[in-house]
Amino acid sequence: MRFVFGFFGLLTAGTLVSCSGVGFGLEAGEVDGVSYPPISSSVEGQTFLVEFADVQHTVPSGLSNMWSLLGGKGLLLHVVAEEDAHLEVVLALSDDEGDQSPCEPVHKLPSPDWTNPVFHTPPVSTQVSVGGEPVSIDAFEIEGMFASEGDYVEELRLSGVFDIRGLATDAVGDGEACAFVEQLNGECMTCADGQDACVLMELNVAYAERVGISFDPSLDTSGC
Repeated sequence: MRFVFGFFGLLTAGTLVSCSGVGFGLEAGEVDGVSYPPISSSVEGQTFLVEFADVQHTVPSGLSNMWSLLGGKGLLLHVVAEEDAHLEVVLALSDDEGDQSPCEPVHKLPSPDWTNPVFHTPPVSTQVSVGGEPVSIDAFEIEGMFASEGDYVEELRLSGVFDIRGLATDAVGDGEACAFVEQLNGECMTCADGQDACVLMELNVAYAERVGISFDPSLDTSGC
């Protein structure tokens, strides 16, 4: 089984979403009440690699053993455009070398709040495809901040509440979602439809370095 990383629902194909905020160089952003100075360098056209090997903490803890399902070296976070009050960002799985894969789709992120250097996508409902099965996610969000004049992103966090009924069928053979959550050392949660089949998943990465690779934000994977 292998993850096919894909967003649906609120994300509209062919439309880059904007990250609203104060823009570069205007005022400091805050994380947990701590103020950070804005960066003055442009990050437009820059790509950052979130390596799975650099993930420091996951919820549940057993999630750290599942990166092989995703494939590739990590996630590529690419800044398509930068304006005074907006960013446009996309996300894609990398290949095994950390380059953009010719057959991995590029996904547009929902509109993050942007207060230089901090960005934070508001919680959104979406889906990923896992082994061909759709997996619903509620409260999916990404947050982090640019640092060292845009050389890397630090304090990066991705989280969401996953409905794992399809995953549980493959993992434990009987469709018992909570049994699968226990295998991951997690706590089973009640989903929006009232079924106990959800789990909060979160990963934290201290930093993601800027990489000098070629990245096509409009990549066409229809021929793969």
